[in-house]
Formats: sequence, structure tokens, C-alpha cells
Amino acid sequence: MFFANTGEPLFWELGTKLFADPHMSPVLLRAGYIQIGNPYFYSYDPICFDSNTSADEYRIVRFDHEAILQSEELRILAEASASFPDFMTSCIHRPDP
Repeated sequence: MFFANTGEPLFWELGTKLFADPHMSPVLLRAGYIQIGNPYFYSYDPICFDSNTSADEYRIVRFDHEAILQSEELRILAEASASFPDFMTSCIHRPDP
């Protein structure tokens, strides 16, 4: 679930959600991770671009939100994709459920 990028005052707007959690957001941003969404509607795990690489495209990772909130530990649960274009390609070519 990607955050919106409309420029409107929406609840799921990227500009608002990026800084919404006063405990988790600073930990992610200090470490070079830019939250762009959540895995699905009720999950609080952040999905982030990893801006720590020197590649042209950043990989996309999922963090354990509880580890961040309880101990400021950045525990990657999964790499969603090696890059955004790779992620979009996998979505386009994914078979219908």
C-alpha cells in the first residue's frame, strides 16, 4: 500500500505520513530509510526506500515496526524488491489471484 502523492490534505498523503509517527519516523530517516507505504492496510510495518546505496535505484525493504518502536532497532523483515522498476515489473507480470 503506497502512500498518496496528490498534494491534497489526505490521511494517507506521503508528505504527512512520512513524518506522522514521532517515534518511528526519526529513526528511519536518520538511518537513510524513506517510508513510502505499508505492506497492507492494517500492517504498521514500514515499507521504505533504502537510500544508503549508491545505485541509481534504491532497493525497497520492509521493517519490523515493533523493533523500531520498542528499541529503535532496524530489523529488516524482507527485501520487497531490488529497485522500484523491478517492483513495478513484478506487479505487472504477477498472475491474477
